[in-house]
Amino acid sequence: MDMDLIFYLMMYVSLGAVVGFLSGLLGVGGGGILVPLLVSIFTYQGIDKDNIMQMALGTSLACSLPITATSAYSHHRKGAVLWQIVKLVSPGIALGSLMGIIISVNIDGKYLALFFAFFMMMVALKMFSNWQPKSKEKPMLGFSSIISGVCIGIISALISVGGAFFTILYLTYNNIDLKKAIGTSSAIGFVAITLATFGYLFSSPQSINITYSLGYIYLPALVLVTLSSVIMVPVGASVSHDLPNKRLKQILGVICVLLSIKLLYSMF
Repeated sequence: MDMDLIFYLMMYVSLGAVVGFLSGLLGVGGGGILVPLLVSIFTYQGIDKDNIMQMALGTSLACSLPITATSAYSHHRKGAVLWQIVKLVSPGIALGSLMGIIISVNIDGKYLALFFAFFMMMVALKMFSNWQPKSKEKPMLGFSSIISGVCIGIISALISVGGAFFTILYLTYNNIDLKKAIGTSSAIGFVAITLATFGYLFSSPQSINITYSLGYIYLPALVLVTLSSVIMVPVGASVSHDLPNKRLKQILGVICVLLSIKLLYSMF
């Protein structure tokens, strides 16, 4: 077997292990961690820079599916998923995902990298602060849930996350108990990531000819990252119980900043 191929396969296994551990440790789906590192590996592999950001986003979304599905199912078993809210926002998510995919495949990957880095900096800022939105008096209803779904769908497609950061804030603002907000957010994230993944699967132009890829999803990375990440999630979750919440948030904030800088360095 080609030594370069073996090296890249080992890189994907190692990447999955790191992402799985951090996902279990910090309670994140992994997309924010995966994208910058996939961009770096794809760059070393010589994948065309014109498509590298889209390839990283699509592959990252596909890798995140098992983690978000497991999380949603776990919360559902504990009765922490408000399925009525999931149904309310799902039409908006479908529309937002379509809009996000159209934007993603029609703009320069450098602009996607800038948007991704900006979003991750916002997450880092939130991790270092105790800010929470004040709840309003009435629960979420109707049109606002459609708009929120559109926003979550667009964000998921453009930066490979399920929108949990904004979803939890939005649900708690609408007087949803925090534990149920987290559980419902995981189910909403699964819907958003699934739709966005299918978008990247079928949206790549015919001119792209990258071996072992389907659409904007690179299959070797998908298989190896997924397998090794699933193995390491319980390890990270176990370690997380020995660390205070404040320290976990600070770790996530630092990681978000470092990976944003790394992504911008790789793209520019």
